[in-house]
Amino acid sequence: MVDDSKTAKKPTAQRADAQQNHGRILAAAKARFASDGPNAAMDAIARDAGVAVGTLYHHFGSKEGLLNLVIHEHFQVVMDFLASLQDSADPWWAVEQLVRGMAKRQLKDRAFKTMIQQHTNLIAASSQAKQGINPAIQSLIDRAKAAGLVRADLQAGDLSILLAGLPIGDDQAEQRERYLAIVLQGIKSESS
Repeated sequence: MVDDSKTAKKPTAQRADAQQNHGRILAAAKARFASDGPNAAMDAIARDAGVAVGTLYHHFGSKEGLLNLVIHEHFQVVMDFLASLQDSADPWWAVEQLVRGMAKRQLKDRAFKTMIQQHTNLIAASSQAKQGINPAIQSLIDRAKAAGLVRADLQAGDLSILLAGLPIGDDQAEQRERYLAIVLQGIKSESS
């Protein structure tokens, strides 16, 4: 008779270890791709993650597979953030959090955005991964419009353009906050 309790524990331990490796590899890949772009060496990513390069290929198949997953995960974080705002009882609060969140990501993701824009093969992966973002943003804006809280002509695409001029220097936090306040005041409806 086979003792199933011993064999059942071993795969679970391997899965936990594999999950830890997966998470470390993704974190290392994000950091390397942000600093080195898509030309980041797989050996360097593996070293940063504390795994053998073979483990990296085992989990992701190729550098392109890893890079596509990093891009997808990046936009999934954005989608999760937008989803967290959808059920807010206060539509203005949701729009304000949206604008502040977009400004924060803009600072955090400068290298990520530059990397995508400079490599045409990444633009397609990025476009596919972010398909749901503008509709989710527009949904938040539409709720605020229905409540009379934002300008009637405000569209989802307007926000990234309005935020593009925010100061990005580490020493410009006070100025950035002032500009954010100006943007937020500018998108409010005249009656609010």
